[in-house]
Amino acid sequence: IRYGKSHSGKATYYDLCCTKVASNVFPKGTWVEVSNPANGKKIEAQVDDSGAFGPSVAIDLHPTLFKQLGFTLGQGIGNVVVKQVLTPPL
Repeated sequence: IRYGKSHSGKATYYDLCCTKVASNVFPKGTWVEVSNPANGKKIEAQVDDSGAFGPSVAIDLHPTLFKQLGFTLGQGIGNVVVKQVLTPPL
């Protein structure tokens, strides 16, 4: 896997019909790897929305994805590293 731009910050969750990943750093259609540095858990997902949140929030995730990173909905926020996943060379 090759990576492009990287961004560290907070992850939050939201449950909005038909969207799973919102970012103001990465444009819609971008594939990202989101990792929780505290436990090493990672997910890959495609950005399908933008958000109305400040610069400290790196990404908004569907609750299912948020929990896959080891966060609980009760905590509502967690630290993550988000990396752009680039298409591997031919």
